[in-house]
Amino acid sequence: MHLSRRSLLTTAITIAIALGLIGSPGSIALARTPDMQPNPVASGFQPSSLAFFDVDHGIVAGTIVCPTCTKHRTSAISTTADGGRTWSSPTTFGPASAGGVTVVPGGLDAWAFVGKRLEHSGDGGTTWSIIPDAGVSDPSFATSADGWAIRRTTVSSRVVASSDGGATWAAASQPCRNAARDALFVSRTSVADGWVVCGGDAAAGSRLQVVWKTTDGGTTWTREFHGLAPEPIGYRFLDDGRGWRWHAAFADLFHTTDGGKTWHDIGSIGNVFVADLWFVSGANGFAITRRGNGSSQMLSSTDAGASWSTVARFPTN
Repeated sequence: MHLSRRSLLTTAITIAIALGLIGSPGSIALARTPDMQPNPVASGFQPSSLAFFDVDHGIVAGTIVCPTCTKHRTSAISTTADGGRTWSSPTTFGPASAGGVTVVPGGLDAWAFVGKRLEHSGDGGTTWSIIPDAGVSDPSFATSADGWAIRRTTVSSRVVASSDGGATWAAASQPCRNAARDALFVSRTSVADGWVVCGGDAAAGSRLQVVWKTTDGGTTWTREFHGLAPEPIGYRFLDDGRGWRWHAAFADLFHTTDGGKTWHDIGSIGNVFVADLWFVSGANGFAITRRGNGSSQMLSSTDAGASWSTVARFPTN
């Protein structure tokens, strides 16, 4: 007897249900959705870095601290699909800390550091693989292939570029010079456009900072800002020229709408220090803040950082 393809499929599903291989009709799924929970781990997770592909999908990296466990510190990376309200069970690595997360906005590629190793994910942070011998820090990718990073040496910190997703790095055009010769941060927002922040010697909690912009992939540079500012933790730019910077031992955020030429103090995020900051648009952004007792929170903003609301809490125990 010859059965149609539809009849064969119906028979196969019926047998599978009977054997318990799949659920009953209405619950069949092609892939199992990862378990989601309010925090990447129930307790002891200390986030250090975050990045978002869009307003819903993001990644957080940090360290699980467990004084009573065999491994007292374990690096961990987790993902969210609802703007940080719930998180997947974390991917754990070794005893080193995880951080330095960056992603290609609107894509699936992500990079993070576990200790000194650069890890790459091509599926939105679900799985990770080591990029051997990268020897860089603080990468920023405009596409899945094209990125900048910083190579730190005992003499100075230099900008390096990759065109193969971070597998190899080569020297790039160097805007940093004279009294601000060290590359501090890079932000590559397209193949052509990007910013490099250069720094000089620190003095009394401040550092000389120079912001350079390129519109031709780094062939030429234009100086956007030059001056003393509080010791920086990070800078973040968007392709439209909006940007934010945050500082050590200084709770206020600074915002630019003209590519870094001028900066405006937009106040603090609840008088707590910012550990990391990521904006997916001129209005929508996320931040990790840290209190003196070691607890952390993730917050979100819909007005360019003028106000913030708590999305997730990360207790110390």
